[in-house]
Amino acid sequence: MGSESERREREVWESAARGGEERLGELLASGAGMGLRDGRGMEPGHAAAAAGQAGALRMLLEAGGMASAKTADGSEAAHLAAEAGREECLRELARAGARMSARDDRGQGPLHRAARRGRLGAIRALLEAGANPLARDMEGSRARDVAAGAECAEELERAEREEERILEWTRRLERACEGGDAAGIREALGNGARAKGAGGEPLARAAESGSLAALEELIGAGAGRDEMEAAAAIKAAVSSGRRAALRRLLELPGAGERALRGGLRKAAGSGEAEMLMDLLAARRERGLEAPLGDALAAAVIAGEERCARRLLEEGAPARGGGGEPPLNIAAREGKGELCRLLARHGASALDAGKGGRRAEEAEGGLRPEGGAREASRERSQGWGWARRTKSKKSSAGMGRPMRNPWAKSQPNSERA
Repeated sequence: MGSESERREREVWESAARGGEERLGELLASGAGMGLRDGRGMEPGHAAAAAGQAGALRMLLEAGGMASAKTADGSEAAHLAAEAGREECLRELARAGARMSARDDRGQGPLHRAARRGRLGAIRALLEAGANPLARDMEGSRARDVAAGAECAEELERAEREEERILEWTRRLERACEGGDAAGIREALGNGARAKGAGGEPLARAAESGSLAALEELIGAGAGRDEMEAAAAIKAAVSSGRRAALRRLLELPGAGERALRGGLRKAAGSGEAEMLMDLLAARRERGLEAPLGDALAAAVIAGEERCARRLLEEGAPARGGGGEPPLNIAAREGKGELCRLLARHGASALDAGKGGRRAEEAEGGLRPEGGAREASRERSQGWGWARRTKSKKSSAGMGRPMRNPWAKSQPNSERA
């Protein structure tokens, strides 16, 4: 069975390299693998890109082939297509989201490869797809520095000047965003500034300024579709207390689970209860499952009782979600009201965190105001096993709590 599978994978590789699309489609439909590599580490997608088989490459990408897979020397499919001057393959890769400025083991991007071989058409296709002409390899060379032929060098020189102009306007855009200057943003965007900077900076800076007009200018230019960009902006809005900006940001396509999770943690830890409620409302309305445990931990650490209560009412796990239980944190920080609040929502001083420490041990008897023991007693009333843990006289006449009956399942936690 293994040999048959290998034979089919080899046939996939060969069909991709020679453009046998009909047979390739049959093989992919039957579940044949695409992971076979030759001696240079080339997968079927690499072979198709190097051979200029755009149709086969499209089929592989649609079937789940990785555009970012690397060969033995760190080349991606875009490097091989650029080096061979396969313009249509480069366009297919760009449509699939391949990185047009990816670097190989020598720090070279596809643009370096195309320039070195004098592939003018490939250079133009790469620049259209967003390749950076200012990128340098490990020797400090740009693509223009290694270009074969005056025409390729001139094309790259023009691209460098244009990229530098765009970068200057993007810097102006960021300054305008910082000041909430909607007119300045409009001017910068009109001159080619990128609405999505490194790490989503323009949108985050506009959110921090609180200017809704500035936000609308950026959103109209396509900002906020990426989740990382939206997450940075949501955190900035919460940090600066810009509730109106936050509400607008929560409407963006990029405001998904990851973005909400970071915003919830930031709002809970900074005591922004109103913005926390906005974030929780967006979570409910959009049916998202952004975890609440880390937001609850942030609220407990900061002593934000109101935020902690709201999170618990929303379903945050009072006993923790895998890390240190919130009750341990509250006990260690001496936050008695939070200890009692957590106990009312199901937390127990007998819960152990990653290090095996329970809330009573975290409190260490040094902070009676922490309330961990009180919370434990409050939580355990009516439980038979808990009543047995109360202090009794032992046969030696010593008064001490009985051993936790669950401790056997955690032999190492007692010694942590």
